[in-house]
Amino acid sequence: MIKHSTHRQKFFDSPHTNKYPIPRAFFVDVDGTLHRFGRLNTALVNIIKQKKDEGFFIVLWSSRGQKYAEDYADSQGIRALFDVIISKPGIIADDMGVEWSRYCKFIPLVLLDNSDTRQN
Repeated sequence: MIKHSTHRQKFFDSPHTNKYPIPRAFFVDVDGTLHRFGRLNTALVNIIKQKKDEGFFIVLWSSRGQKYAEDYADSQGIRALFDVIISKPGIIADDMGVEWSRYCKFIPLVLLDNSDTRQN
């Protein structure tokens, strides 16, 4: 577990090398990310709390839709962590196409896994 914590901290402390600064917006997916191995991903919840305290705008989204994401957040008692809960987009109008995502920082899921989220 210390190994994961060390790698996780290095990830968040690493400098951002893209052309633009990272916007203070943190988007979190439900299935396979927040809800992992059949349980709430407590490591990710802790990161969300930290980022919220740092002033990030926190968004929960899901390909299954807004209601699904809202219901999951409600069932776990974590709805208040999110500034908005939405569906993932079905259509995006952007001059860069999907290339806009290169200006985002993705958290590798291995950094989110811990013994609290794995089923035995």
